[in-house]
Amino acid sequence: MPLQMSLLMLGTLAFSSVACTPDEVEDARPTPTGVPVQAIDHAGPKPHNILVIVIDTFRADRLGRGLTPKMDAFASEATVFNRAVTTIATTMPAHASMFTGLAPNRHGVRWNGDELADSNLTAVEILRDAGYETAAFVSKTRLLTQAGFHQGFSILSDPRNGRAPLNRSGEEITAMARDWICGEPRKPFFAWVHYNDVHSPYELNDFAKEQRGDYAGVLAEGATGKTLLANSQEIASSPEDMRMLNALYDGAVLGVDRQIGNLLDECPGDPILEDTIVILTSDHGQLLGEHRELLHGGKLWEQALRIPLIIRHPTARPGLTADERVGIADIAPTLIDLGGQNIPAGLQGRSIARAIFGEEIEERVYVSEVKREGADEEAALGPADLAVYDGHHKVIRKAGEVKIYDIANDAEEVQPIPTSQSQQLIERSQVLMDAYSQADTGAVSVKREELDPSTIDELRALGYIE
Repeated sequence: MPLQMSLLMLGTLAFSSVACTPDEVEDARPTPTGVPVQAIDHAGPKPHNILVIVIDTFRADRLGRGLTPKMDAFASEATVFNRAVTTIATTMPAHASMFTGLAPNRHGVRWNGDELADSNLTAVEILRDAGYETAAFVSKTRLLTQAGFHQGFSILSDPRNGRAPLNRSGEEITAMARDWICGEPRKPFFAWVHYNDVHSPYELNDFAKEQRGDYAGVLAEGATGKTLLANSQEIASSPEDMRMLNALYDGAVLGVDRQIGNLLDECPGDPILEDTIVILTSDHGQLLGEHRELLHGGKLWEQALRIPLIIRHPTARPGLTADERVGIADIAPTLIDLGGQNIPAGLQGRSIARAIFGEEIEERVYVSEVKREGADEEAALGPADLAVYDGHHKVIRKAGEVKIYDIANDAEEVQPIPTSQSQQLIERSQVLMDAYSQADTGAVSVKREELDPSTIDELRALGYIE
């Protein structure tokens, strides 16, 4: 691919939009966000409801392995995107990309202590202004109470700036969401349901206990994030520890799969979900000893960056697959598009709605980042380490070292391609990485929250801080 084409693709990634201009919007009405919307005609056909399910820390490779019968059944009725990636393997920045259609260098959320600034326009706000009733039921409550993702939602499982447990169980979130979805008839709804069950800490449930056998190591009774951080090198170097860690993770996957099944059961006497667009995805994955590493923060490996993305549309043909590369930042413009609204100019993501109906979408370059490790707080906001997805190649720049992988044939990233054979690809990716870093406009809008001691203790238990 010529270098000029790569730069054009980066420009498309960063600055283009498939939206029409405000002058082209017929019957648009002013809104609190200033973005014209197509107001829902409540006397006409009811638009489809939209339900977005996010399973925090869920690896795409767990689907189709006997661990997820409910999600596999759902996938058989939907379109499965086989090559979806996140912008960053960290919860809050990734969610910010999902809701804004922007990369972290534009929306400004670079780690789990940042708050999405009100100046960022979210897909939820656009749908709310168009007439959708909006609700969020979130297991990791800080996403609503402190991280800024309350924007656009009328109903919240936990109030803004209110006191709440750090996490709610999957069972509790499912019950809250179903009580609302299956309630009285209402105007079209948009709901976000978030599960944290696959994130550490990992309990020794029945599945993990059965898999444990005579194992008596550090993970024999489960694992907190603190345990994984403190013993990461030892666990990642021990086949038995890794086997047990995978058993704990898979046990959590089995549990959240049951919750997805319960959530998607039809409401008694009301087939409301038959008329609902359902999107199932994750914010990022998790390393379970691959590359001798654990967890996800600061990782650029496929186990951390690749995510599931499955979309079921009431009128689309079931059982489709899409093999073009897509990203988490594509979800926001897709939501806007599916909601019948015009996509604002300037989004880095693009609508992939056409793929739901079997149409091809263009291949694009995608960039994923991590914050700089070992730097002071302000310097850490700049992306020093990046991954560029370019066709079937992935170029990783980590701590100044560049490696290239053919992930179509080496999905586990075991054997890098000799750089001597890939000078053109390295040069092209270097230009893209430099352009990405130079386009960093979002950090100034971030408001960093102050964490109280109890919150710090809870975050330490989850493995976010040492």
